[in-house]
Amino acid sequence: DKVGNKYSKSWSGKSKEHMSLKEMDFINKFLSPKRPKNVLDIGIGNGRILANYLQNAKKSAIYGIDISEKMIDVCKKRFSNKKAIAKLMVYDFSKRKLPLNITFDFISSIRVIKYNKNWPEMIGKISQMLSDDGMAIFSMPNIYSLNVFSFHKTPFYRSSKIELKNICEQHNLEILDIQSFTRIPDIFYNLSDNKIYAKCVIGMETLFSKIFGKIFLGRMLFVAVKKK
Repeated sequence: DKVGNKYSKSWSGKSKEHMSLKEMDFINKFLSPKRPKNVLDIGIGNGRILANYLQNAKKSAIYGIDISEKMIDVCKKRFSNKKAIAKLMVYDFSKRKLPLNITFDFISSIRVIKYNKNWPEMIGKISQMLSDDGMAIFSMPNIYSLNVFSFHKTPFYRSSKIELKNICEQHNLEILDIQSFTRIPDIFYNLSDNKIYAKCVIGMETLFSKIFGKIFLGRMLFVAVKKK
């Protein structure tokens, strides 16, 4: 609520824009072939993923929720003329099921469930809201990341590939892919918006991905799942 529309600035700068593009590419890899009827973004923030849905899920009814009233207000104003936005609402998904009598073909929850102690239960709720053969993309910080040395004002929880596989199996979800796009700690992404500096950061990330593969030492694990 305190950040409001200033949250968009947290994704400004060449290195962070590159990071965001990688995340959207991962979502769209599964979104585009799915051609979903109903999509839901949990934790819409400034509407970064809603905007992606508007561009890449054009025939979908788009829903979004966030715990922050200010964030919902920001997105309602930003997308006020977009008919594809079916409903945006303030809701604490960590405490209750969504009060909508529909299922979703595609659900995203990026950089959200990590703030909740009951995040495994939230994955179960996501599974319950998926239609038959529905898909979801969510993220969790990697417990084996170098980012453990970074300072964060807001506490959050971490997980591992093995734990995520076990939890998804418990909730009738099949893992399609797990990836991580960044290994350099957050602090280096926040140091400067200088283009040359950003190129160095992006270049190092590209090199690390070739050396370490998809997830080893990755900061955030992005998980694509399908309901069994």
